[in-house]
Amino acid sequence: GRYKEIDRGGATPGEATEHTFTMAVAYYKESVNGQTLIEIDVLNSIFIVDGVDMLAEQRRATGHW
Repeated sequence: GRYKEIDRGGATPGEATEHTFTMAVAYYKESVNGQTLIEIDVLNSIFIVDGVDMLAEQRRATGHW
């Protein structure tokens, strides 16, 4: 992916600084202990949250799969 936004915050020498980065990606998957929490695949119209495929009906309706 590519960065859409970078916020470097207010950096002060010797102090902790927070940074925020925003990215546009074509694919993202987050898993914990082998369980997929969220999966996003923009190119294949996949959006899965806690094992539920939120776009399955749309893919079938458009003949995507």
